Amino acid sequence: MRKVRRLLLLVYVLFVSVSVFAPPLSNEKREEHLEMYRIAEELKIVQARQAKELKKYLDAIGHSESRNNPEVYNSYGYIGKYQFGYAARKSCGYGHVKFKDFIKDASVWSEKDQEAAMITLMSKNESHLKHVIQKYNGKEIKGITITKSGILAAAHLAGAGGVKKYFRTGSNPSDAYGTALEDYLLKFSGFNI
Repeated sequence: MRKVRRLLLLVYVLFVSVSVFAPPLSNEKREEHLEMYRIAEELKIVQARQAKELKKYLDAIGHSESRNNPEVYNSYGYIGKYQFGYAARKSCGYGHVKFKDFIKDASVWSEKDQEAAMITLMSKNESHLKHVIQKYNGKEIKGITITKSGILAAAHLAGAGGVKKYFRTGSNPSDAYGTALEDYLLKFSGFNI
């Protein structure tokens, strides 16, 4: 404890001595420092807004997939809040999470890990679909305004390959419950992520 106090005192003395003996800033440098501070504060605000919008987006997908229940599973082998299948879990580093273990004890795949897997999957899909996003973002197809958020949600439903095929051929695959890729393109198009 004494060592910590001595170290803090030393840091304080150095700070004070540098502050006292440092040459005063010119008006130009002072303005530059203030501008950097303003930019940093604005960046914090933008990042907070983006985080809030991403949370809303993920909550909307989770609600659509499972009513945001991280312990849910279905007879097709999909588990958790975002209804990940084995291939999606494996691609995100959670291949060790087995369906049979999850249905016995959902705690084998925590909600926090499910969130991390979803972020990883979105990132991978965005990387695989960057050319599709660049080409179609803001365009209208079959009455649907195409957006990055809609494309990434559709990729969660049908995979990146399914999305590429949709834009290449117009194929509109559905999941086992009848939800079509176009449904997700439309339903999740309004998010700024």
